[in-house]
Amino acid sequence: MKLDLKNVKQIVTIICGAILLGSGAWYAMEIVMEDQSLSSESSPLPTASLPQSTAVEAKTEVVAEGETDAEMQIETDSDYPPSAMVEKSPGQLIDEIITASGLHKQIREIPDKIMMGAKQSSAMPRNPDAVKQVEKIMSESFKPEHFHQRIRKALLKDFDHDRIAGLLEFYHSPLVRKMQAFEQRDIQSDALESFMDRLIHAPLSEERFRLVREYDSATNITDFAVELVTGTTRAMMMGATSGDMNKMTAFDADFAKHRKDLTDTMRNVMLVTLVYVYREASDAELAEYVDFFTSEDSKWFETLSMATLLEEFHAGAQFAGERLAALTQTKHASAEESARTTTEVQHNDTAPDTPRKTRAPTLTARSNLDARMCLNLASNAEIQRCAEDFR
Repeated sequence: MKLDLKNVKQIVTIICGAILLGSGAWYAMEIVMEDQSLSSESSPLPTASLPQSTAVEAKTEVVAEGETDAEMQIETDSDYPPSAMVEKSPGQLIDEIITASGLHKQIREIPDKIMMGAKQSSAMPRNPDAVKQVEKIMSESFKPEHFHQRIRKALLKDFDHDRIAGLLEFYHSPLVRKMQAFEQRDIQSDALESFMDRLIHAPLSEERFRLVREYDSATNITDFAVELVTGTTRAMMMGATSGDMNKMTAFDADFAKHRKDLTDTMRNVMLVTLVYVYREASDAELAEYVDFFTSEDSKWFETLSMATLLEEFHAGAQFAGERLAALTQTKHASAEESARTTTEVQHNDTAPDTPRKTRAPTLTARSNLDARMCLNLASNAEIQRCAEDFR
């Protein structure tokens, strides 16, 4: 298997500032759905192995001058001695592993990634007021505390003290602290582009690429990112179509046809990103890190965590989609009522005045007679009464 780096480069450069679940995921979806030049047919992940290369070693870039491993700052509370774990309650141990594993940081960032995807969606309205309403619905549908509560409840339900204690011991190790420091540094666009250029001309060793592939597979990073993209896109489309069942069925069918292309492209993006993130780690360090994530205990934790996060995400996406559809329906109804009222007013303003109808004279059998005969009568009163019959 190898990476089609020339095609992936234009996607990966979008990732700057967001590691692993960043904007590259959303951008990859737009490329796959709208431009088949990056589909699996035109730029697949072939099964052929990467050529060996000594030009690009594990350490392709050195740490910034004056910066040491000990000086790297990471966002984790990993300073608990393993011996203190036995005195802690299940709830305390769960809170600790959510923090030490970096899961708390991922949970905190998920709503931002979802909002990023919503803003990039072609279904996002252009009207500023409508945009604010959509953003409000999305932010209320995906709250960090909802993800945290669900993951904590799942870990309490399936609590295993020995497993969690063993996982915490590794998460507190110097190796993990070092790797987490790599993961939490910002990506500079110029450095990433320079790194990509070097990879195009001097590919990675097969061993290095195998390690990042195994890490992606063990942690389900790509699959999780694909779910975020597809779920967010579907919620936005529910709003754009007012929840029309026929249109959503057609959308789901069309998306299913592109899902493999989307996954392949995003996996390429993720693998290159992982290579860049861990570029300063040695092969031995990365191998030890990957071995941990492929262990049974880590697989248990990763599988449970990802499944729970996706459960909460899908519930939020359905809730958001229904609210967006209701919002669109309300706007359409208001627009139709406004248009109908405007038409009626315009019709009343432009209608021509109706001429007043005049009463036609009543004709009688005597109408054809000459009224002058009344003049022969003796008095004026008689003449007047006689003339009335001729009107």
